[in-house]
Amino acid sequence: MEKSNLETRVKHIEKVVGDIQRDVKGLYACMVLVEVLTEGVSRRVVNAERKAEKTWNRLWVVVIAVIAAGGISALVSRFLS
Repeated sequence: MEKSNLETRVKHIEKVVGDIQRDVKGLYACMVLVEVLTEGVSRRVVNAERKAEKTWNRLWVVVIAVIAAGGISALVSRFLS
């Protein structure tokens, strides 16, 4: 029995709709993956910022200690001379 033209078109439309649904699911999966990766990068950026801030604070402590140590040795030299 031969399919009618309408039946052939319906089958084709069903196939196209199925392909579109499959592509949308794949696109959604990619979007979820991008979101997860973006969240991971965001966490890394926050951690890097925290470490940079701690390093900057430590650097200031070192600078102050060096200045203080230099000043102390100069004071000791004056007292001893």
